[in-house]
Amino acid sequence: MSRDSNNCSLTILLLFFLLIISITNYFRFRNIGKMQNPGTREVEVNQRILLEDWGLPAEDLNEEEKSNSVPLQIEAESTPTILPTKTPDTLLRKRGRPPGSKNKPKDSTNQELYLTSSTNSDPSDVISLYQQESIKQLRKNALLTAENDRKLLFNASRLTNNQDFYRKVVEEAYCAQKERIGEKGDGGKYVCNPKKVKKDCTLVSLGLNNQIGFDKHIYEATGRQCKIIGADIYQQEQPTRDAYEKMNGELFAAKIPNDLTIPQMLEKTGRIDVEFLKIDIEKGEFTALEPLIKDYFVCQIFIEIHGLPSDHLRMLQIIAKYDFRIFNVDENLLCPLCCEYSMINELCMAQFEVVPLAITIPQLNS
Repeated sequence: MSRDSNNCSLTILLLFFLLIISITNYFRFRNIGKMQNPGTREVEVNQRILLEDWGLPAEDLNEEEKSNSVPLQIEAESTPTILPTKTPDTLLRKRGRPPGSKNKPKDSTNQELYLTSSTNSDPSDVISLYQQESIKQLRKNALLTAENDRKLLFNASRLTNNQDFYRKVVEEAYCAQKERIGEKGDGGKYVCNPKKVKKDCTLVSLGLNNQIGFDKHIYEATGRQCKIIGADIYQQEQPTRDAYEKMNGELFAAKIPNDLTIPQMLEKTGRIDVEFLKIDIEKGEFTALEPLIKDYFVCQIFIEIHGLPSDHLRMLQIIAKYDFRIFNVDENLLCPLCCEYSMINELCMAQFEVVPLAITIPQLNS
């Protein structure tokens, strides 16, 4: 009788222990934020947050839109499991290729508000990130749906519905420390873990129009230790020039790339690589960007692409050809034909503590 009682007690304790583990894993799974189920992809389109990011009042939503301010569910067709095209070893490849080699929050006048110190990445942090069960599941699910995601995106690129295309662009890398840098609305960009920049890094901002909230904010967010280079087709007003002088930055007035290429800007300023590149030059991106990423090392790109879905896909394919992956997509609510994409070089993922998911941009046929 005593033995049966002991066995019963042990069984109850074991069941209780398993229940606690299940509950813990459930909440860890929920907190990952961007989990994709094999049959259902969550597209984060919370309209209230989107409106606030663009400086528009949330009250502009009608009752129907308010009721729809939840993540949209897009049913994906079942697809066979595909193997990852790249392994975590990709993250550990050496950085710092020389020129000539190929790459395979609100703004504030109180600059102290954004002052942060640069820190080097601890390899153990990246390893521990990979070991998290929620991250493993995130990667597994991304790989399961990757082939179908590529098909859906390619099909959307053949149509003229830009908003449908944007929502079919699936993030290819997971950054837990995304930060919105710059003004609300047009001009703000999502940057991954800006405090992880290396010392004496280079920041390039193309397309200013005397709106340099991004420039001032990123300069502070990276610890005031990076060289910032800005360019616009027109000469900037005195307050903009003064702000750049205060940041020890350099300004160029020229049409990019017709009158001045990005590599020429780097040569004139004595820089050999770029940590962060912001590019918003009204369709100039189609000819300006590739000569840079082909021959210079760039870590993160924040680009606004203009045009029809086919134009967007073509530009994304060109960037992806040089081993960049999308970690954020942000629709431009003021320009239906425009969308902001944040992308990271695979060689920089370990530095910024980013986890690769699956490649969802169809390969460029050239």
